[in-house]
Amino acid sequence: MKKLIILSIIAVMIFSGCTEKTGNEIQTNDGKSTVSEGTGVGAEWCKAGTSTTSTSNTAEGQSSTTFVIKGITTYKGRQVCEAETKYTGTGSDSFSTTYLYSQDEKYGVWIMKDASGNVISENEVNNP
Repeated sequence: MKKLIILSIIAVMIFSGCTEKTGNEIQTNDGKSTVSEGTGVGAEWCKAGTSTTSTSNTAEGQSSTTFVIKGITTYKGRQVCEAETKYTGTGSDSFSTTYLYSQDEKYGVWIMKDASGNVISENEVNNP
């Protein structure tokens, strides 16, 4: 839950204007976010190599979140875009989430894993 709060705070700061943007870097009081567009192959909706990295300094130490689009793949017979987010905190406070979503965004899967790679949860959404 703490991880979701941290990620939510970063998102709110980025979109609320409490940041200073210089080029592809957004500086906040707690850290910075760097956005880079991929140069890899793939459709515009799933451009492999596109990434975002955020770092944050808290009383407990530094944490970082990296989001990377891996590209188009097939999952359960569907063509989807695969992306991964890795959160690294202090100690064992780390996890990753794999996102798989269709171009029309009606189908999506979120697979969360702990620092050892064990699946914590898997959620699938299929909107007709």
